[in-house]
Amino acid sequence: MVALLVRLVVGQGIIDRGALAEAIDRASLRLEAARSAADEHRRLAIDDARIALSAMIASLRKPAE
Repeated sequence: MVALLVRLVVGQGIIDRGALAEAIDRASLRLEAARSAADEHRRLAIDDARIALSAMIASLRKPAE
């Protein structure tokens, strides 16, 4: 469906093929940056959860007698 739309738009001369390729490249770079940021956010959230869990376990330990 998208390929058909691209062919129609480029074929009709509405958008230059080079401009379309450039727009796709920019969109791909933005998508990759977003994925990278999401991966980093997930790693930080996991680290925070590990720290919180460790603190919770430490608080539940019985004091040494």
